[in-house]
Amino acid sequence: MAADIDRTMVRELSGATRFVIAACRPPGDESRGAALDAAAVALSDWNAVLAGGRYHRVMPMLVDALQRVDAPRPIRARVANEARISAIRTMSQAAQAIRIGAAFEAAGIDWLTFKGPTLAVLAYGDIAAKSARDLDLLVPPERIETCCAILRDLGYAPADATAGSDPALWDRLFKDSAWRHTRDGTLAELHTRLFDTPDLLPGIGLESPREVVPISPGAALPTLARPELIVYLAVHGARTSWHRLKWLADLAALVARTEAEIIDAARARGAAAGVQDIVESALLLIEGLFATPAPSRNGTHSITGRSRRLVGRALRELKRAEQAATKGATAAPGFVQRFDSFRVSSSLRYRIGELQRWLSDPAARANDARSPLWRWASPILVLGDFCLRRIGLRARR
Repeated sequence: MAADIDRTMVRELSGATRFVIAACRPPGDESRGAALDAAAVALSDWNAVLAGGRYHRVMPMLVDALQRVDAPRPIRARVANEARISAIRTMSQAAQAIRIGAAFEAAGIDWLTFKGPTLAVLAYGDIAAKSARDLDLLVPPERIETCCAILRDLGYAPADATAGSDPALWDRLFKDSAWRHTRDGTLAELHTRLFDTPDLLPGIGLESPREVVPISPGAALPTLARPELIVYLAVHGARTSWHRLKWLADLAALVARTEAEIIDAARARGAAAGVQDIVESALLLIEGLFATPAPSRNGTHSITGRSRRLVGRALRELKRAEQAATKGATAAPGFVQRFDSFRVSSSLRYRIGELQRWLSDPAARANDARSPLWRWASPILVLGDFCLRRIGLRARR
């Protein structure tokens, strides 16, 4: 599979990006040290490594990598400090997930968590080994108002006023609402579906098989079963062309700790959901970038032209991220994100759903920020902004 990666595009990445990629190889990878040494030789700007680690949110992976190659002490100290902060945040998220889960179960609410602490344990065997901005919780849509009330009782406040004042309206428009703990700052995202447009990944959610992951002595959290989790992670990353290495590194670490028959089950689950090209492109990327082959018990799997195109978009996004990291930007321009969201799936129902969301501008509807006329004009404004940036009449982000 690695031969299908465009090696020229990889070689065009900066030395800093190649070093960060090497640092993101799964734990226990015997070739990781040699890859770090080779990347360090071509490296001239350690501040770019620091910026890349922040942008891609992979500070925990950089700590031992920088020690190995004897990077400048100030860089090592800053990375180690940010990794410690990340570890504290992740452990706080785990404690909050246990607390919230107990309250949901006491109220008879079915729920699970995904990414975050459970993925850290499954992929790395260590809660503190990966960074996580927030805690993702999936609950039934018909219990959303009760769940919001429980979060309030536990000390959370809505990050968006509309999400708290009208949970039912917010749920119709968005896949999740953000809630922040007023004391320790933990950010929890309350999901009723995995994606804003449900047709992107039909059939995976609360009704799916699940796995219970031990988090600490006497405490465990429910998450998606391994095949469904792999499919979700692949689709989640592809939807934004993997603009953060963190998501790809997490998937690579998970695949490295997963048996061949489960990988095949994930491929089959992806095919059943109509996203087999996305799953294969993700597996192709982790082998090409991290030298982490996805085993197959059957020994055969299909690499389509569409899978290769998805890989190409991800590599181009990785190159764009180099500039974004140094400038402090966080994401691609709005039109690029919108266009990529259309291309991620060939499902007509999904594309119609995405078009409806773009035309109706649900963010403005939720906050009454624009009149209906201006909401319908939103796509034209986004496209116009993109064109002005392309021809240089507006500063790029």
